This record gives sequence, C-alpha cells and structure tokens, in this order.
Amino acid sequence: MIKAFQLGGTTYYMFDQTAEVPTGRMLAALAVYNEMEMKVDKEYLVLHTRAMEKLLSDPKKINVMYIAQLNLNLKERLELMPLPDFVYKLASVIFFDETESPYSYSFDYNKKKIEEWKKSGDTLDFFLSRLSSELIPSLKPATGNSRMFFQVAEQVAGIHLTDLTKILSANQ
Repeated sequence: MIKAFQLGGTTYYMFDQTAEVPTGRMLAALAVYNEMEMKVDKEYLVLHTRAMEKLLSDPKKINVMYIAQLNLNLKERLELMPLPDFVYKLASVIFFDETESPYSYSFDYNKKKIEEWKKSGDTLDFFLSRLSSELIPSLKPATGNSRMFFQVAEQVAGIHLTDLTKILSANQ
C-alpha cells in the first residue's frame, strides 16, 4: 500500500500494484466498472423494469410510445460518457482511508465518503485525471473537456430519470 493523497485532514491509500488488490476490493471494483460500462446502476435498472412492468400490466392500456421512449433512453445511455457518480464510486474502491479495511469494501461507508469528496469540490477532476491516466484511459474524452461531457451526460440521465418517474407516478 502507498499513500495516494490527503483531503480534509484524511490520508487516503491505494495499492501500488493492481495485482495486489485483495479480492473483496477487486470484486467491488468490477461491479462499479460494470455499471460504468453499461452507464446504468442497479437503481436505474430497477426503476426501468418497474416502469416497463407498469406499462405492460394491462394489455388494453399499453402505450407503445412510452415503451419506445424507455427503450430509446436505455439505448442512449449506452452511448453516454460515464456519469461522475461512476468515477466517484470507482475512486472510493481504489482509495481507502486508515479506518477502512483494505481487504473488503463497505458500500454504506463509501457512500458517506463520496459525499464528503463531493462537498470538498474539484475532487472529480482529480479522480478523473488519476483514474484515466493510471487505470481507465477511456474515461478521458478525446477533446479533453470532461466537464462539458459530464454535464451533458448528467442532463441526459436526468431526462431519462424524469421519464421513468412520470410513468411510475402516472395513474393508468
């Protein structure tokens, strides 16, 4: 393990070699990487399937336009740049503090850690530069303007989430 950085009085560590990362952290990293590759997390997929079930629950009221929109939204997400939350999640697996076990990963603890990172500002750029230069070069957009790409991805994801919540909250 090596010292990676300090933030807000907390020292964060990482493994010097990727091959040295223990199984618990490696499995968490794979789960986050899979979400990042798909551009959806479990929560989004749960909402999507609930919305589809609702749309298909009464054959007499099936709205093909809503189904087509949800399918288009899912297709669009495959083309998006990964959302900032995926970068934070991956960073939370790779970088750990002295209170965390380097052998396992606590999703609850790391949600809190991510919130602290977000509050401190500019950590996204730091994590993006570290992760794209060392682990996932595809995270860096070709133009180098990651902020713009992230903003567009977040706006598109927001529209998709709005579509899902409209369907789930509508009386049909």
